[in-house]
Amino acid sequence: MIDQALEADGYLGAPLRVLQTGQRCFRLLGELDLSSVEPLARFLKGELALPGDLTLDLRGLTFVD
Repeated sequence: MIDQALEADGYLGAPLRVLQTGQRCFRLLGELDLSSVEPLARFLKGELALPGDLTLDLRGLTFVD
């Protein structure tokens, strides 16, 4: 399992963690907003280029904006 903390550079600096729970399966923990969406997109860029399903488990998010 990979646990990667994403550093948010922008608006509000929301904390977001990404846990890899399986092949092409990721659990998001914390807050997803304007400050964390770009680091998340950079983190997932390689996965998004591959064919097949990508699963994002959003149950661990405490805030979405």
